[in-house]
Amino acid sequence: MIISICLNFPFRTVCAEYKENANFIAVLTRLNSKQLLKKFLSLLLCLCSATFIFAQIKKDTISLPEVVLKGAPIQKSVQKTAAAVAILTAADINKSDGLILTPILNTIPGVSMQQGALNTNRIMIRGIGARAQFGTTKIKAYFDGIPLTTGEGETTIDDLNLSAIEKIEITKGPNATSFGSGLGGVIQLFSKETSAGENFAKAATTVGSFGMLHQQYTSGFANAKSNWYSSYAKVQQDGFRANSDYNRKTFNLHGKQQLGTKGKLSFLGTFTRLKAFIPSSINENDFNNNPEKAAPTWATAKGFESYDKVLLGIAHQHQFTNKWSLQTSIFGSFK
Repeated sequence: MIISICLNFPFRTVCAEYKENANFIAVLTRLNSKQLLKKFLSLLLCLCSATFIFAQIKKDTISLPEVVLKGAPIQKSVQKTAAAVAILTAADINKSDGLILTPILNTIPGVSMQQGALNTNRIMIRGIGARAQFGTTKIKAYFDGIPLTTGEGETTIDDLNLSAIEKIEITKGPNATSFGSGLGGVIQLFSKETSAGENFAKAATTVGSFGMLHQQYTSGFANAKSNWYSSYAKVQQDGFRANSDYNRKTFNLHGKQQLGTKGKLSFLGTFTRLKAFIPSSINENDFNNNPEKAAPTWATAKGFESYDKVLLGIAHQHQFTNKWSLQTSIFGSFK
């Protein structure tokens, strides 16, 4: 009995312990399987979410082309310039009515253009820009490198044909010393060019209130060596107020001719004929009760502004290397 007990008791104990261990391992295995399944599903969900987010980012990301400043003495991208520069492209210009620059320039932060009539305006850049008799002072303007600012410092840009403008660059503040003394800043306008292989002729007419009529004709020619663009515009309007008739004719011709592999000759010619009557300012009482009225002195004298203006320029550029070039230009403005 003693021997039997001694032999059987440990065996039963071992068997019991084995069964308990087996049950524990089975429970542990079932628990681990559930945990592993949960972890696997969580990991799979994270991977799917990451893949979806990455796909969305990749789909919504647009690579923008580098914007190079054409008017800078040393051409560089806008990200690398220290000056505060705003750029208006042809798409921005085409959003306007094609008649005046006022709504276009007023979209730029820090730039304000006030306009009483089609020929009377004031431009301010960061609060600087004084009203002259027929334009703005303390701000410089150029059209393809030809100064639009007179020797007296008066700037007029409202007599240009918008269909001839491809791009506008505005340098804000007095740090634009490369262009001379301009406390407010510099406005640079660049003429439109014909796309390669796109030869065309177009005509457009716009009719508006108060007898407004805007007619414009454009044409372009381009091949491997030549690029020419011309435009003619006629604008006339009776005006909302008395003594505010407006009549302007503008012709623009711009061309580039390739000379060999390293030379290029460019030409710009603009002619403007303007006659615009001026209603001038009125007092508060007339503004509230009879805003169509012109100032008595200007109405009696039938005061107006009239001139013929010519811009001419010719330039030759020789490209020595990819980084070195020499440009020689002759230009003039007559009014």
